[in-house]
Amino acid sequence: MKETDIQLMFCGSAGDGTIAVGDIFKRAMARAGYKVIAFDIYPPEIRGFGKCISRVRVTSRQAYSLKHASDVLVSLNDSYAIPHVSEVRDFGSVIYDNAPITSMGEGEHISGHLLPGQLPYGLR
Repeated sequence: MKETDIQLMFCGSAGDGTIAVGDIFKRAMARAGYKVIAFDIYPPEIRGFGKCISRVRVTSRQAYSLKHASDVLVSLNDSYAIPHVSEVRDFGSVIYDNAPITSMGEGEHISGHLLPGQLPYGLR
């Protein structure tokens, strides 16, 4: 099997299903035969306030910790994901919704906050 070592970070607001997305992804990768490490961050409130982050590292060999920087950031809510763009490695990828959002101010779109060498992928 080809050597695999990738870390994804899912970022969204509480109640958006961020933790569920990370859980589905890690279960799918574990069932496919990969070694998986995951760590979730969520607010003490049950729903609707604050941000949630799910980090999932998928490897073909056993690893014992998460990487310092993620390979891919999947934004479920741009305003919560923007502060975490700096946690994506050089030449990493950022996946976000690039549909026009009228409620965000100028310069707040995540594509305006990418670091040199990071690759944006807008989805519609």
